[in-house]
Amino acid sequence: MESIPWCTGTNKHGYIMHLTAPKLLGYGYVTPEQMDNICSLAIVRNPYSRMVSIYGYNRFGEMEDFKTFMRRWKKLMKPYLEDGEKEEWYTPCHLLPQFEYTHYNGKQLVQSVVKQEELKYLKTRDGAEEAIKLDNSVSDLPKIVREALLGMPHTNKRATSKKWYDYYDQETLNLTYDMYKLDFDVFGYEIEMKQRPDLKPPRPSRRDDMQAMKFD
Repeated sequence: MESIPWCTGTNKHGYIMHLTAPKLLGYGYVTPEQMDNICSLAIVRNPYSRMVSIYGYNRFGEMEDFKTFMRRWKKLMKPYLEDGEKEEWYTPCHLLPQFEYTHYNGKQLVQSVVKQEELKYLKTRDGAEEAIKLDNSVSDLPKIVREALLGMPHTNKRATSKKWYDYYDQETLNLTYDMYKLDFDVFGYEIEMKQRPDLKPPRPSRRDDMQAMKFD
């Protein structure tokens, strides 16, 4: 396996921390047996708020507005949307839907999937104990994972005076759904943006429903 020194975290396949679970298996970084037995974790987030975060990190400076970025992002995603291309050279890791990191052929490979919005329950030990009693993505975490997440700081948060949902209009909401529709279903996020009742939720097609049925 050709690899640049691990201090860089990268090799010919891309950055190690950006590889999906299927790629980790396919490239031989972990074996199926290891994947089945280790405590693996993925943190996902609402696709709408994630899209605003992606915009903040990938826009062409402050002069590129959200709508212009979204239209450009959709074009960049063409190899994935039309041909299923997932290699970094054609489809940069930030373009991929979140389920591509956690699932393969409808099967969840990552042991634990936590919603970023529910990490708030793990700010304190008392909160973590209370979360166990609730129906959420952190309630049944293995103890070792819960302990690792307890009080974890959010170190790369961008300060902004604008709420993520205020970036949207009907076109950008529809574009986000078109690109990341399966993330809503696989991880249980609502396609309706309740903070913006002026925007109509996208309508899933029959084909969308059929694709979602493939996931466990």
